Amino acid sequence: EPLILKEHLESSQLTVHGICEINGTLNTGDIVVLFRNNHFSTITKQNERLYVLVTDIGWAEEGQVVWETLDSTCNSSSFVDGFFSFSTPAAEKTTALADEEYALSLELQISKEEQLEQHRLWDQAKLNNEQDKEEARSRAQKEKCAQKERRKSESGCSVM
Repeated sequence: EPLILKEHLESSQLTVHGICEINGTLNTGDIVVLFRNNHFSTITKQNERLYVLVTDIGWAEEGQVVWETLDSTCNSSSFVDGFFSFSTPAAEKTTALADEEYALSLELQISKEEQLEQHRLWDQAKLNNEQDKEEARSRAQKEKCAQKERRKSESGCSVM
């Protein structure tokens, strides 16, 4: 049972049955708040369909997009205006937003890869620096030992 609950909480948290229940419970014109996917959404029922108020900042400049249909759990929704008429510019905006989001995700991915490479190079430089320091200490230690040996041998030679 815990696995079923975990899968439900990690899924869309809304089922087709749930959508049907909400649709059957609401009257036309009702406006309610739905908690779904860890977010509060404003929904309404118009013409026997459920709509979610569009609050994404990406749509702020699009006057033709006010509501999004809530027909399924698999993100196959459409956008409508304030009069619940399907909006043609929304389809173009959806494509443009998808393209922008894809470009941004690529940019972030590249930035992340560049950051990882920079971290790798920095770690390598630190390692090389530590190795250089260790080699310098080792050379200095060897030089000290060699100097002591020379002094011993010089002092041994002068005594004879």
